[in-house]
Amino acid sequence: GNGLAADQCTGVSISNDYTGAIPGCTPATAVAVTFTAADDCTNSTSRTAQITILDADPPQIDVPATGVVVDCENHVISFADWLATHGGAEASDECGSIDNSVGSPDWRAEPLALIPSCGNSFSQAARFIVMDACGNADTTIATYVVTDNSPPDFVTAPMAATANCNDATALTVLNDWIDVFADAVVSDACGTASFVDFDFQTSEGEMGNNIAFGTTGDYPQLLADICDWSVVVTFRAQDACGLQNEASATFSFFDNTPPTIS
Repeated sequence: GNGLAADQCTGVSISNDYTGAIPGCTPATAVAVTFTAADDCTNSTSRTAQITILDADPPQIDVPATGVVVDCENHVISFADWLATHGGAEASDECGSIDNSVGSPDWRAEPLALIPSCGNSFSQAARFIVMDACGNADTTIATYVVTDNSPPDFVTAPMAATANCNDATALTVLNDWIDVFADAVVSDACGTASFVDFDFQTSEGEMGNNIAFGTTGDYPQLLADICDWSVVVTFRAQDACGLQNEASATFSFFDNTPPTIS
């Protein structure tokens, strides 16, 4: 305690009864310490001093928070659970203890601005704050990212269809079949999906690629005087992130009308 002692006859030894800080660090803890000076003849004198223990240092981040990247279709860990685990961060404190368990009161999460991306994908950072018993705090920041890595799903595959080539409306039937995507239905786990275009190849070798729906002049054309003509149409769907998937179906024309004898 910076005290000095002297004796006219013998040497002096100084001892104290300090046993350590009071457990459970608070902002300022006063500890009474008695210092005793004794000479070789066992004569002694004592003085008591107050030692104030002040904790002004924040906890130490031993393991910073870690960002995660998850897919829309498979959230390995939800945003809420990631926050509850304080991003996997761990801390310690020299003047006490830090509870690093899930949902610990020593940790607090502050979600930052959400940055939307395509579909339902997004990124959002969070600030994780750890605080000791004295109110000293430190922070670590990490980002949670949801990505779209999966193309649309065909909930219902395109359905094959047929028509009589002698039917005057045969080409209209084909065009209508294409325009309703052969009754196919698509969905996407990370937002919406829609049909964007199609390819086709006829049994006679005619081909078309990336044909926009509604441009009937570019659709496959039914050839006259040909029996059992068919066309394979590949329908292409795309989600909000530009991922594509495709499926095919065949439209067949047949001639089951016998010749007319005049």
